[in-house]
Amino acid sequence: MTTPKFCAACGGALAAGGRFCPHCAAPVGAVAPGAAPAAAFPGPSRPATPVLPWAIAALAVVGAIAYSIGSRRLQPLPGELAGPGGGGPAAGPNIVLAPDISSMTADQRVDRLVARVVALDSAGKSDSVAFFAPMAVDAFAALEPLTPARRHDLARVLVAAGDLAGARKQLDALRAEAPRDANVKAIEQLIGRAAR
Repeated sequence: MTTPKFCAACGGALAAGGRFCPHCAAPVGAVAPGAAPAAAFPGPSRPATPVLPWAIAALAVVGAIAYSIGSRRLQPLPGELAGPGGGGPAAGPNIVLAPDISSMTADQRVDRLVARVVALDSAGKSDSVAFFAPMAVDAFAALEPLTPARRHDLARVLVAAGDLAGARKQLDALRAEAPRDANVKAIEQLIGRAAR
């Protein structure tokens, strides 16, 4: 008679030549009451697949995707970041607030409006240019008398708004004040490109 390889009582592996199971101390070859014979136990049971690590990994992936989607923000125009140092109040991760223009200097207001009009014009948003250009033109009134650089900025806004006559007036005024200024050539080029 050969010695079984597994205990009939607990299914544990038996040592060769042993008379008792090292796991449950049952005699080798004995059948536990109500148990199946040793042949019914082909080997130790297979350990269960660990579910917890896979569940944690799945939750981490879902969390990363949710964070990625939730953290997308509206993209501001260049120079319009909300929060300290960005020109506006902190608004949280998903909101970009417009800056408080009442706390800005006249130069800052003009710079912001010129940047907005030029960016909108570059994006082909003529309806938005038509909305912001008059505000920008009005903001230049607080900077009188205009420097050559500011006349160039005003001409850029006027060209974007389609007011070539107003841009030519800025060019003529700049030619009278500083005929050799580099902004004269820049305004001429702006008007020339727009006239085509």
